[in-house]
Amino acid sequence: MKKGNLLPMVLGAILLCPVALCAETSVSEGDSGDGLKERQRSGDSLDSRPLLKKFIGKMSQEEIGKLKAMHDENPEAFRAEMMKRMRERRDEFESKNSKSMELSKKYHSTGDEAEKARIKEELANAVASEFDEKMKKNRERLEKAEKQMHEFKRKIEEREKNRGQIIQDRMDELLKDPDLKW
Repeated sequence: MKKGNLLPMVLGAILLCPVALCAETSVSEGDSGDGLKERQRSGDSLDSRPLLKKFIGKMSQEEIGKLKAMHDENPEAFRAEMMKRMRERRDEFESKNSKSMELSKKYHSTGDEAEKARIKEELANAVASEFDEKMKKNRERLEKAEKQMHEFKRKIEEREKNRGQIIQDRMDELLKDPDLKW
């Protein structure tokens, strides 16, 4: 099963519980929560939302198969599982940033200069670690994008090489008597 086949199901589950998206969507202050509905009305497809595609992209084929079966057999269990996974993702995101935020608060709340220096050093290490992790993920994303670009270029070159045959096949398809189609 292709990962793309599960995307509409995941999106459907998330639409049933918009709260699950709170940590994954960028909602501006003052947004009444109608932004999702407005994006849907304006034609902004959720299929094009990179965070959701990324969420599914991290799943193994086995996980996708299990979720598909769960969706088909028990939609409520599927919805609950997707909510659980979104909460876990939100918690992971929050925990990564919480150490830096905690150290920042400690730094500003202490008056002792020696303690500030110690906290500042610890904060520098935490921020450097976060930066390194982000850069690692960025490199992985770049590598994946380069592979996709290479595959896309290969397909274009192949289609260009077979241009005449592709055009002829399409012409045959369009000109075939409609009564003789399967």
